[in-house]
Amino acid sequence: MFSRIHSKLGTAGLIVAVVALVAALAGGAYAANNGLNKQQKKQVRNISKNISKKQSKNWSKKFSKRFSKQFAIEGPAGPTGPTGATGATGPKGATGATGPEGPQGPQGEKGDQGEKGDQGEKGDQGEKGDQGEKGDQGDPWTAGGTLPSGATLTGTWGGFAPEGLSYFPISFGIALSSAPNPVVVKQQEDKSGEGCPGEVTNEGVLVGGEPAAESGVLCVYLTRSQFVAENFLTVVNVVKASSQALPAGADPAGALVEVETVLETPVSGMWAVTG
Repeated sequence: MFSRIHSKLGTAGLIVAVVALVAALAGGAYAANNGLNKQQKKQVRNISKNISKKQSKNWSKKFSKRFSKQFAIEGPAGPTGPTGATGATGPKGATGATGPEGPQGPQGEKGDQGEKGDQGEKGDQGEKGDQGEKGDQGDPWTAGGTLPSGATLTGTWGGFAPEGLSYFPISFGIALSSAPNPVVVKQQEDKSGEGCPGEVTNEGVLVGGEPAAESGVLCVYLTRSQFVAENFLTVVNVVKASSQALPAGADPAGALVEVETVLETPVSGMWAVTG
């Protein structure tokens, strides 16, 4: 601090400033007797001769006001006092700006599969596709075909016949190419010569177990009729279902078994037809 003042005022100016400051603080006696050494006192006396009392007084006031605090005599620093209590936490500052985005981290593990969602609405129907190519002709045994020559169809017929006439249908699964010739085989009859091999015993059992027929023949076997077994009259015929008059014969698709009895009786049997 004294070096800055000395560079601006010089040695003589510094002394005058010190003298003025001391005179303002402690009076002239302190400056004359205790404040300066002999050499400094000599310099002050020489300088003061060239300065008027009025100038000295003005300088004294000026430098006393300006440098009284800076040139105050300070003693040695005292010991450090105890640390004060920690002050209250200040209010939270404003959130800083978001920093730049960091690098992408590693991919996490695959999570569990979620629940199945609700079924969506049904979409619009698509356009109709082009018609496919015509397939190969099917087996003649399929629906709409005809029974091949030499092939045989079999089945059963029967029911409860009341007194008088009653009719029981026979339907071929596959139509014949032409109407077959019907032959009725009653109990205790053998009509093998007419194209219906196999005899029906008195007990109503068909010898051979399975009905059979030669090509172009419909064989109708009567295996159960109480009145036939007891030699009562039972008339059995085969008629065409395609005609209202029900004439004798059969149709390519089937026939009707006509039964006439004198009393109510159950009747049943089997049939076979060969193309």
